[in-house]
Amino acid sequence: MTFHIEIHRANLLHRKVKRENSLQSLSMAGSLLELIVEFIVSHLSQNFHSDLYCKCLGIVHRLLCYQKRHKVRLSYSWKELWN
Repeated sequence: MTFHIEIHRANLLHRKVKRENSLQSLSMAGSLLELIVEFIVSHLSQNFHSDLYCKCLGIVHRLLCYQKRHKVRLSYSWKELWN
């Protein structure tokens, strides 16, 4: 089952806006990762909300553990999360 969720991406100085990625359909886990990565990237500020970042990274960790345990791979561009 795939979903098409359009996430608003704010124009930020430290990244280029990509439009081709928003046209593809993703699984629910892929859509969740897309939303979490957008939150992490767009909320980098002086007021570092460590509890929110820990929850986001906890969700990413659980998704990665689920993938490993059930031998499933998400078709997701992981470069956005680690850069």
